[in-house]
Amino acid sequence: LQEGQPLWGYMENKGKAPRGGRNVIFECFFCMKEFSGTYTRVKAHLLRMKGNDIQLCKNIKPDSVNELKKEQEQYDMKRSGKQSGFLPIPSVLLYEDAVHEQKKRNLDTFQKSIEQTCALQKRQELDRKVGTFFFSSCIPFNAARNPYWKDLVTSLANSNMSGYVAPDSEKLRTIILQQEKSRILSYNR
Repeated sequence: LQEGQPLWGYMENKGKAPRGGRNVIFECFFCMKEFSGTYTRVKAHLLRMKGNDIQLCKNIKPDSVNELKKEQEQYDMKRSGKQSGFLPIPSVLLYEDAVHEQKKRNLDTFQKSIEQTCALQKRQELDRKVGTFFFSSCIPFNAARNPYWKDLVTSLANSNMSGYVAPDSEKLRTIILQQEKSRILSYNR
C-alpha cells in the first residue's frame, strides 16, 4: 500500500493476493464484499468509475461518494505537485524579517530604501506566481485583460481575509457555476 492513499482507509486489507505484484485482497467497509487488485480498483469501486473490471459499490451514498472524490482529488493534487516538478516560487519572507531587524536597530536612514526594495520584491514574486499560473494552465495572455480577472486580483489585494483558500475544481464546476448561472439568468429577466 502506498503511503497516504486515502481510499485504503475504507477497505480492510486482507493480505497479498495470489496474483502477486502489488495486488492485495481487500474488503469494502460499505458493502462488505471482497475483491483483489491495486488502488486503481479500490478507486473504481468506491468512486463508481466504470471500465476497471470491478463491481461498483452499491451501498455507498452519493454524498459519501462526493466526499471521497474530494479526498482523492486533494491527494492527487499533492502527489502531482511533487511529481510534476512543481517548483515553489521563493518567498520574500526572509527579506521581511531583515526589515524588522533593521527597525529594531533604528537604522532610519536605510529604512525607506529597504521597505521599497521589499515591496518591489513582493510585487515581483506575485507577478511570477501569476505568470506561472497562466503558463502552467495554458491560459491565453489576453485573459489578463478580462475585467473579471482584474476585479478578482483587486479584490484579493484589498481583502484582509488571512487563510483564504480558493475553491477546488469540484466547487467551481458545481456550486459556483450554478450560482453564477442563476445570477446571470435573473439579471437577464
